[in-house]
Amino acid sequence: MATATLGNGSVWDLDFSSDGAQTYLYAADGNKRTLRPRCENGEVLSWFARSGPYTGQSNLVHSIAVDSKGNLYSPEVDDAKRAEKFV
Repeated sequence: MATATLGNGSVWDLDFSSDGAQTYLYAADGNKRTLRPRCENGEVLSWFARSGPYTGQSNLVHSIAVDSKGNLYSPEVDDAKRAEKFV
């Protein structure tokens, strides 16, 4: 997905979309963003969250999860110590 990224920028966690075909994969990475690639070919369609302490930003996303309604949850570790819900 991001072939030039190494070390801390690598994927930290991932989860599949909640649709029956699991069309998308959500991947949180060490670049402090969450990518949304298409499962069949890995093409990154979008990304959200950028580095920062404010709502919609991220620091060190520890894991991600998608619920049955398609909401994405991203808890963080280190200084942020928070969890965000993206609808």
